[in-house]
Amino acid sequence: MRTFLFVFLLLTSQFAVSSSHAQQMPTSWTNGTTEARLKAVYETGEFRAKGFSANWWPDSKGYSVRQRDSETGERVTVHYDVRTGEETEAKPLGRGKPSRGRLVSPDGKLKLEVRGDGLSVEDLGSGESTLLLEKDTDRAVSFRNPKWSPDGKFIAFTEADNSKVRKRSMLVPDDPSYPGVREQQFARVGEKITTLRVGIVDVNGQNQRWLPLDSPEEGFYLGTVEWAPNSNELLVERLSRFRDKREFFLASTDGELKRIFHETDPAWVVASQARNSGLTWIEDGQTFIVISEKDGWRHAWRYSRDGETSQLLTPGDYDIIEKAVVDEDGGWYYFYASPENATERYLHRVPLDRSGGLQRVTPKDQPGTHAYDFSPDAKWAFHTFSTLDTPPVTELVELAGHRVVKNLEDNRELRERAKTVFSRPAEFIQLPIDDGVVADAWMIKPTDFDETKKYPVFVYVYGEPHLQTVLNQWGAAQNHFHRVIADLGYIVVSIDNRGTPAPKGAAWRRSIAGSLGPLSTEDQAAALKELARTRPYVDLSRVGIWGWSGGGSNTLNALFRKPDDYHVGIAVVPKPQPHLYNAWFQEIYMNTREANPDGYKKSAPLNFAEGLKGKLLIVTGSGETNTHIQIIEGLVDRLIELGKQFDYMVYPNRDHGLSEGVGTVVHVRMLITRYLLEHLPPGPRSIDETDKAIGMDKAVNAADDTAVSAKELPSLTFCAAADCQYCDQPTRGKRVYRNGPKHLQACVDHCNKTEGLSYMVHLGDFIDAKFESFARLNPITRELKIPLHHVLGNHDFDVADQKKAEVAATLGLDSRYYFFRYQNWRFIALDGNDISHHGWAKDTPEYAQSQAAIKANGWDQKPNWNGAIGESQMRWLEQQLVAADAAKENVILYCHFPVWPVDEGHDLWNAEEVMSLIEPHQCVKAYINGHNHNGNYAQKNGIHYLTLKGMVENEETTFANIRLEEDVIVVKGFGAETDRTLKIR
Repeated sequence: MRTFLFVFLLLTSQFAVSSSHAQQMPTSWTNGTTEARLKAVYETGEFRAKGFSANWWPDSKGYSVRQRDSETGERVTVHYDVRTGEETEAKPLGRGKPSRGRLVSPDGKLKLEVRGDGLSVEDLGSGESTLLLEKDTDRAVSFRNPKWSPDGKFIAFTEADNSKVRKRSMLVPDDPSYPGVREQQFARVGEKITTLRVGIVDVNGQNQRWLPLDSPEEGFYLGTVEWAPNSNELLVERLSRFRDKREFFLASTDGELKRIFHETDPAWVVASQARNSGLTWIEDGQTFIVISEKDGWRHAWRYSRDGETSQLLTPGDYDIIEKAVVDEDGGWYYFYASPENATERYLHRVPLDRSGGLQRVTPKDQPGTHAYDFSPDAKWAFHTFSTLDTPPVTELVELAGHRVVKNLEDNRELRERAKTVFSRPAEFIQLPIDDGVVADAWMIKPTDFDETKKYPVFVYVYGEPHLQTVLNQWGAAQNHFHRVIADLGYIVVSIDNRGTPAPKGAAWRRSIAGSLGPLSTEDQAAALKELARTRPYVDLSRVGIWGWSGGGSNTLNALFRKPDDYHVGIAVVPKPQPHLYNAWFQEIYMNTREANPDGYKKSAPLNFAEGLKGKLLIVTGSGETNTHIQIIEGLVDRLIELGKQFDYMVYPNRDHGLSEGVGTVVHVRMLITRYLLEHLPPGPRSIDETDKAIGMDKAVNAADDTAVSAKELPSLTFCAAADCQYCDQPTRGKRVYRNGPKHLQACVDHCNKTEGLSYMVHLGDFIDAKFESFARLNPITRELKIPLHHVLGNHDFDVADQKKAEVAATLGLDSRYYFFRYQNWRFIALDGNDISHHGWAKDTPEYAQSQAAIKANGWDQKPNWNGAIGESQMRWLEQQLVAADAAKENVILYCHFPVWPVDEGHDLWNAEEVMSLIEPHQCVKAYINGHNHNGNYAQKNGIHYLTLKGMVENEETTFANIRLEEDVIVVKGFGAETDRTLKIR
């Protein structure tokens, strides 16, 4: 039996929520604050940034802005000098490029019009109109993309014939009792698609001819169709139906056709974003630049006009995110890229003659997402940049030196408003999920976040090849909505899995070819577990997930395929049956169901619906033209058949964006928020409470729990290791660098087999050199069944300058120094690289500050592989010790560098200062470090100073189990490590 269209309004009474549960709803929900914040985002636009719009003069000497006159209030055009950014009496000379929307001829006298009866040209002087092309009434045809030849004598156009495309019926919301029916053409997977032809006609409507493009039975698509760049030839980009083949043709006005470029790939050559589409002509049309991924990266290639010779213009292991502009006079090819960080976007350039390498144009002190609107001569630009936390700024810049001429729009009011609402910045993190695979993610914490507690997690997922959600850009990924959610008591996270269009190489993007869904589900779940493993405040017993469109599908996949990992899901306009989706998108990645039956079977969430255990809300609109409601109702029927309980909300007559009708946008977000609150309890829990909820047996106190006597607590045991120091390089002296993975694996296996261990800590120098060394070790530590805490060592920063900022994140650290608690013990991890020669990239303020401090303190005479703790960290440390004293907690300090006994070759530069700070605090029981591979020990003023021996210089796997009793610290050494029993003062 088919399920008929219905509307199920999710009213509070229908949930049968108990009064005690209702009382647990956050105050900001019950007092209307949440709704008010959502209205500020979606209705009054209080977080919508102002843009800047101007027209460049054809000679690039100025620009013109439509703005309101301060005296009359009328809209006027004001002209500005590009050199100063000041108003000028001068006016633009010549005619710029005609407006694409007006379809005006190059001489400005004629305008093209696409009308119901065909394609016409209007004389703008007389107003007379001439029909150039008349529609064939026997076929469902339309004319698209008409374009003038540069000399204004010809018009190129595309004819789209939908006669063979099937139609689907939809209700028209007119008379409620007797609704009408309309039909919409819809090319489903495997069905007939639009038939295309490219034609040329002269300005008088004569000499019409069709280009001899052969069309295979399954059909094809068109990319760029434009004059190239003369009036005698037309450039046509033809794409195979499954986008696994791309060809460029030059067609003369008399019909001759020549192929100048082609490429194939078994996955695809051009994805749904079409970032590779088109080409750029240079050298008066004798050479063209094309974007291709044929060498595994999205690169620019330079070809001769006949396509016979080619050169790689952008060599290197990085992707072009998007092409920008060519400055032929200056000899530069500009494009957007971000070789070191897939969440951002910067302007780069390379010489057209390949005489030099990649150059970043965007200043290095401006993180985030950047866009440039270039002047015709490519010497000037309107530069707009933003981050997830800071609204856009637009400035006029001279590209030479990136000199800022004038600030055009700084969104000052919005920036101030954002500061009051976004008190806690979003955090970008990297999560290793497989051998060498690292997923980017962002995380938003509640304003009143307490790192000693555990919080529920709400994941926002898309995960398909069309979009990234992890972008450092204002408003990206519904960020303003997610901040509202976070402040209700959730950690909100979004993760880009393999298959998303991140600039990480073609292999990353094409990894999902053949079946959307399975790999994204695995990656998302693995990243979630890695997040929790490295961040004790993440509560895996309370995990929700939601997404829109493809993200809705991945929400279903999460709940159906990983029911033990996700407990609540909200799937908005999903596509649980991909074979019923549109051919244009789905066939790029999966071909047809006839050609790829297994891929479609594995991809469809409907086939895994029996796995549902948690709470599921499905949201759609009855007016859907994209993920049609019938695609979803098949899943509804299946869940009913399986006896699965779920919730279903249909917004009448709304389309894919669920935006039609007053109040709809806010209502959808309120629905999502309420469902989340009612089914995934918000707010912090003590770590002890949460651990018991997921079956763990640890007595862990939160910050505001009542302190208990050490006699009432069991002993606490953890594993400590130092100086794994792996690198794929030859042995030097006693240092066998390549033994690192073997030693680390043995240590991890020991931890997993040993009952009662609370965590593992590594005391720095996880690697010896090269950032890629982390990728060899991180998969090993991901096998740990207990949390891992890292301390940063000097060799951890022996990486390329541009990678130094990523070191902490790749080790799972939110901060370079931090603390955590177990029972009545506070563990403080210090960063001894705070002031150092190696800890910061040379172009950062921190490096400059380090150098100044080194010189001021005379530390330039000390071993340059050591470091010091800076003033800010010292103040933070003192605050931690005062808090521990007040809470009657015991403290163990971790650092990579020793402070006692004196060891000039390894000590912190300011060891005496650190000791003077910690010794008066009775809470401090021990200071444990690595760095000196021979190990060391001494006691001074009641504090135990223990240096663990390094893994790298010992043939045996060397580490220690450390047990904290009421009155002693028991060190059980393994390998070369020494056993000790240390009395607690």
